[in-house]
Amino acid sequence: MHITEKLLNGTIRIEAVNKNVTGTGFFFTFYADKEKQKTIPVIITNKYVINGLDQIRLFFRKVKNNEPGYRKPFIVTIPNDTNTVIQHPDKDIDLVAIPAA
Repeated sequence: MHITEKLLNGTIRIEAVNKNVTGTGFFFTFYADKEKQKTIPVIITNKYVINGLDQIRLFFRKVKNNEPGYRKPFIVTIPNDTNTVIQHPDKDIDLVAIPAA
């Protein structure tokens, strides 16, 4: 896979439910322990993309035979609350994390 395809597939479309708001996020992995044996996959986006929204849609690309699909995505709708979206603790930093596992 070419580097541009890797970059394209490292991002995800984010949409508001019932509002005309769209944005993007990117996939990131945090290590959950010091030995780096357990990871937590998340989607990182900006606070302004999701602030004020009740629900958000995440558009995942389907993978077949280890290749990304560019047709109809798999859409997941989640509530925008403290159980599904983790705000950065510093209010001046415009980032949130959405656990993806």
